[in-house]
Amino acid sequence: MIIDIIGSFPNPWKGRLTLEKSKYLANKWNPSIDDFLAALDKGRTGIVASNFSQFLGSIQKQKENSIERINFISHAGEGLFAFTGIISGTDGRVSLTQKGALDQKTITDTEPISLGGGVYQESLGAIAVKLRNRFTKEAKIFFYLCQSGAFNESGLLLQDIANAFQVKTCGFTSKIIWCANWKQNAVERGLTGLGPYDVSPSTICGGGSIKRGLAHLVPNRVKNPK
Repeated sequence: MIIDIIGSFPNPWKGRLTLEKSKYLANKWNPSIDDFLAALDKGRTGIVASNFSQFLGSIQKQKENSIERINFISHAGEGLFAFTGIISGTDGRVSLTQKGALDQKTITDTEPISLGGGVYQESLGAIAVKLRNRFTKEAKIFFYLCQSGAFNESGLLLQDIANAFQVKTCGFTSKIIWCANWKQNAVERGLTGLGPYDVSPSTICGGGSIKRGLAHLVPNRVKNPK
């Protein structure tokens, strides 16, 4: 089984293609949930998760030894894989919501959380460990996030996630370039490639390395569980 989990980043220009195109051409644009969904393989719908708890819930619903691969498509920041946030309709900048995001503390903390009065709640890190049985022996999680493998200089967050779930994790030290093909009264979304972080998408989009979907992107940072 393959599961596609999508970050919830609403399109601030939804229904206003002319405005969105102008922002795209001016390099004041970033991909939204509309672009993430368009990059999925034909016939796939994806599961939208607004926080790490929902990510875990998507795994928990599956049968034991059934998940072969998870594709997580979203935005990220330094040491943080986000599930939701806001894309500015003015300059296209992405503001990540830190609450509910995935970071090293969240995935490695397996101690119960005290709610006071002697009441404790299971930590998300502990739940992740319990869900190891949902994955097959050769399972992988692909993180289609910009520089998902570069954080902490050696991809330590990817390593912590691999250790928690006991699966192989795959990420990228480069930027995932999202492109769109603008047509009259329509737009083709879900076009992607890889490129340097300091290069604007307009210099790469239109090249031969840009293709629809994500399957052609080869991760260069892979972590095996310890």
